[in-house]
Amino acid sequence: MNSRGLFRQIYLWFSCNIIWTPYLYLYILIEILFSFFVSVVLHNNILLYALDGILFFPVFAIHIYNWKVERLFRVASFWGIVKSVVFIAGTLAFNNSIDGIVDQGLVYHNETLTWITTGEGIIASPEEFIPLHVIGVFRVIINTVGSCGLVTLIGGSRELNVMNFHVAKLIQMSTDPFRIILFSWPLWSLIRGWSYLALMVSSAKLFFIIIRRHTISWRPLIFYTLFGLFGAAVDVVFKVYIASQWRILLLSSL
Repeated sequence: MNSRGLFRQIYLWFSCNIIWTPYLYLYILIEILFSFFVSVVLHNNILLYALDGILFFPVFAIHIYNWKVERLFRVASFWGIVKSVVFIAGTLAFNNSIDGIVDQGLVYHNETLTWITTGEGIIASPEEFIPLHVIGVFRVIINTVGSCGLVTLIGGSRELNVMNFHVAKLIQMSTDPFRIILFSWPLWSLIRGWSYLALMVSSAKLFFIIIRRHTISWRPLIFYTLFGLFGAAVDVVFKVYIASQWRILLLSSL
């Protein structure tokens, strides 16, 4: 059997036994737990975000290949929520032993904590964060078209880890942990996550159109691209106009 035939056999087995069955959600839970604990035991910062992205990639790619987008949004949301819960709980459980393996975790936490306590930082400076957001949008599109989303998923896994590490640190130092849990994930970050997913959907389908010569109406690709760009714009608007009020909510809980 050549490599193409082997790939097709793996695809068919994974699709029939995992993707289109209720076991998909169990697979996601197991791969998240496996990725986290293996990475912590080996004390490897690259595995901590790369392994999870790699293991979720077949789920993403097969949904795009079969154009099951609505289901993909549900599955990806489940992945993000479970990954966040596991990472926050794991960070609290392992405490300081995990600090050294979260890539840029302490840097992001300290920068964001400075903004919460003083009001100063990139979040308070639209002229600084808007160019970064524009670059982020182009990076999602280019990386997804070039890798069918694999590179983007690995990068997204890393960003989720950094954010959830920050949330865990806020919970540790908070006088009102429940309030921190409610507000530590800013609304604009959630909007950005969904907008990036929409951009990944259209960009990954473009990958299959180029590589596999898929035929599809361009209307859904345009829709998801515009949806993603609109979400990215809303993310910026929310950050500009409500970040200061959001900061007060967080500060009152520390």
